Amino acid sequence: MNKEVCRELAEKYAEEGLWIKKTHTDYLHEQVIKNGEKTAIIDRERSITFRELEDRANRLAAYFSKDGLKKGDRVVLQHVNTISFAEICFAFFRLGVIPVLAMPAHREREVSAIIETSGAKGYIVVRSYHGYEYSELAEKMRKKYEGLKYFWFVDEIEELDIESYGEEDIPKPEAHFDDIAILVLSGGTTGIPKLIPRIHASFLHEQQGCAEMFGVKEGSRVLVAMPLAHAWNLCGPGLFGSLLSGAEVVLGYDGTSDEILDLIQKYKITNAGLVPSLIMSCMQIMDFCGDFDLSSLKNMQVGGSMTTQKFLEEAVEHFGGIIQQAYGMSEGLVCGTEKGIEMQKLLTCHGKPVCEGDKIVILDENDEVMPDGAIGQIATRGPSVFMGYFNNPTADQRSFTDDGFYKTGDKGRIDPDTGELQVLGRVAEQINRMGEKVMPSELEDYLMECSWIKEAYVVPAEDKELIQRICIFAKVNDHSADLKEIRTYLRSKGIAEFKLPDQFEIVNEFPYTAVGKIDRKKLSEIANIRG
Repeated sequence: MNKEVCRELAEKYAEEGLWIKKTHTDYLHEQVIKNGEKTAIIDRERSITFRELEDRANRLAAYFSKDGLKKGDRVVLQHVNTISFAEICFAFFRLGVIPVLAMPAHREREVSAIIETSGAKGYIVVRSYHGYEYSELAEKMRKKYEGLKYFWFVDEIEELDIESYGEEDIPKPEAHFDDIAILVLSGGTTGIPKLIPRIHASFLHEQQGCAEMFGVKEGSRVLVAMPLAHAWNLCGPGLFGSLLSGAEVVLGYDGTSDEILDLIQKYKITNAGLVPSLIMSCMQIMDFCGDFDLSSLKNMQVGGSMTTQKFLEEAVEHFGGIIQQAYGMSEGLVCGTEKGIEMQKLLTCHGKPVCEGDKIVILDENDEVMPDGAIGQIATRGPSVFMGYFNNPTADQRSFTDDGFYKTGDKGRIDPDTGELQVLGRVAEQINRMGEKVMPSELEDYLMECSWIKEAYVVPAEDKELIQRICIFAKVNDHSADLKEIRTYLRSKGIAEFKLPDQFEIVNEFPYTAVGKIDRKKLSEIANIRG
């Protein structure tokens, strides 16, 4: 984003009170005053109160400070869902040190790019997770980057004797409200993830908006089952947004549907947010095993990837009227539907921005704003939206309009009657078949109505004659379907001939990206090979 536009927007948000002049350290201390002895976080091994969390974070800050870390330093954090993730982050927030998040699934290529882009001085990594030993990866990073002066395994930090640090050793908070709090990963599937700087005030504004929309408050018990390295699980309201609202957070470790259902029952979870694939797996287990007491659930958000009407209908059937559609991105915008809205509205829209001051427009191919009802690219600007990638001017240049709207890469429309957003897929996912434009989401809705299809995704494949051909990947019930049958079925739905598929592939499993989304790029690659 243009620096002058960035400065003007920052001043505007602060003057209007949309950016509160506080940091995550301030908000945690407020919760200690209000709820100090209440449980803040539960993981698979232990629990911690708000007071204990602040105390542990402060003493860790003293340790890191004496070791030489200072405000502005960046440290890559490749961690999993345990309490020490929060302890480390809040220690860094106090110092003004910036955690740079890496997913547990990332390997040498991704971690190298994150270190290089961030200019990190340190690297904190788990020793092992889900059968993968990170020691070799860590040693490669140590040898490859001379600038990595600081290096810890997570278990070493967890076992530190920091009780000897007294009040006089704890550094005063260094961060300001408009400083970078954390660098999170873009959720895109194209190449190496970009780094997104989230400013304290902006990130907190988003967390507060999400907590309010999705019903998280004091007394809530929130399940965070997916990786904390993904922004949604930190701020939607996630770990940070829930804690700073006075709620209790239960961390899932494995992220499996079995674990999710067990934790909901064991801890009487009131709030959860999951991607469609995990909710689908939960529903399959519920159908197979039957007796689950999920009556404690008050709100469940579904987001992270596109859904179909059939999926949402099944989700409401299994979980009741607590389902809320959530649409958002690591860059900052979050939209959501109200709890308990009528089914047709839930099926066809993604609601409005949950944060005060956030705006959405729809752009044409020339970045001109389109009228409500028109279909184009979703763009956003506001106090919860970031203002540029970290150390990536090329991405900034193509991602922002001249007046500071972030171009999301998603296709959608604004309902002219309600003002609510309807997300229709990715701009890049649009298939160009002989000049005719086909949206995968339209076909996917029809496919999920088919009795013998369990799950299906539509992707483009390269084609010399058609430009791109339409390929369907599907999981099916006991059924020996072929391309002819699926074309016949879709014809029965009355769709145009140019939208009929050219390739049909039956699969047992779908590939996923590191952030848990369906890897459509990989599916396209497979379609190209098999086609």
